[in-house]
Amino acid sequence: MAPAAASAVGGTCTAVTENVSLTGPDGKRAKARCSALDGDSKARGTLDLVLANDKQTAWFTALNTDYRSGYDRGPNRGSKYTIAHV
Repeated sequence: MAPAAASAVGGTCTAVTENVSLTGPDGKRAKARCSALDGDSKARGTLDLVLANDKQTAWFTALNTDYRSGYDRGPNRGSKYTIAHV
């Protein structure tokens, strides 16, 4: 019996950095959303921090829904998304 063919991994997603109003310096967090995900794909958003561990959303497969990471006040390189096999 031949192994099952692997599904494609990919999608159409965005990730942006949002301001979070706080007492004192404002924080930043990642907001990610996908309008399409291929095959057995999942996605998550990441706030890419310079001096600390990145803040990430949960992995998600739902479409057209915003997912937000925790916030941080430290310097960051912006937000990005990752698509992986489920």
